[in-house]
Amino acid sequence: MFDYDSLLKEIKQVMGDKKVITITEKKVKARKESKTIALPVFKISENWGKPGNEDRKAVASFLGNIKGGTLREKVENLENFVSECKADCIAAKDVPEILGNLVFLDVLSSIIYDYNAKTAGFLWESLLAVLIKGEQQQAEMGRNTPIEDVIDAEGAALSLKLVKGDAPDIGGSLAGLERAFKKFGQVTYIVVTKTNAPDTKLTFYKTILTPDNVEDKIKPVSGGNRWKMSGESYKEEVLGSLSLGSPENLKAVASQYVSRLGEGVTEIFNTLDALTKNINIYFSGAEGAIDAGSDAKDQAALLKLKVDQEF
Repeated sequence: MFDYDSLLKEIKQVMGDKKVITITEKKVKARKESKTIALPVFKISENWGKPGNEDRKAVASFLGNIKGGTLREKVENLENFVSECKADCIAAKDVPEILGNLVFLDVLSSIIYDYNAKTAGFLWESLLAVLIKGEQQQAEMGRNTPIEDVIDAEGAALSLKLVKGDAPDIGGSLAGLERAFKKFGQVTYIVVTKTNAPDTKLTFYKTILTPDNVEDKIKPVSGGNRWKMSGESYKEEVLGSLSLGSPENLKAVASQYVSRLGEGVTEIFNTLDALTKNINIYFSGAEGAIDAGSDAKDQAALLKLKVDQEF
């Protein structure tokens, strides 16, 4: 439970000590109303894949509110949130669920639209590790690189692939697969295909490789220690699809939920946004720094008042 008197005290102390505080924010504008809300934005990193890490704890507190006990259920609920949830459905959702979904979609869209394929694949592993409460495995260079990318909450090995929708197959190391069989007994492949025509859509597929079925599902690549698996094999089970559309589409989706967040929650986030900006101006020593510091103190008091009213 938050102690907002302590929050106010700490902010005032920070103003006196001049310690730097930086909070990133993103604004989402409602379509029919002239309201905006400054939602929290998390900078994804490899730390997200490590349980117990402070960055992981922060984002997990939001993503933990995405409904569903399995990856299939979470994908279904996210798709409902994006493309099927109408007025009655939106009204039935609680604030933590809305914020959890919006944070996930914001991070996912950043991975999809802002990074190259290699970086996007690695960051996708980190994000999925948070979503399913798993642990991302550290990649090693050379022949010892593990074929498993994430260990899920039950200790099972997952290999994750994010590929273009027209990718004919996926591949990997024969030696890595053999090591994974010895350690885990089997490897579950989660392959996500991305199509961009006319809008971005992610489709989730699942297949499990075991020592008993591996020869039927993969084919060795001649002249090396590699294998490949066709789409026919890795698309064995469909977990669901997620219709992202475009960045503009996602902003429009977010705007539908602004009114459901309520006046109090909206004002809390916006006051925090203004407080953050004024603290940064104060610490920078830029023109108007003294006035910004005074405004920050007032906003800290207002933030406490609004939180007390809302909660």
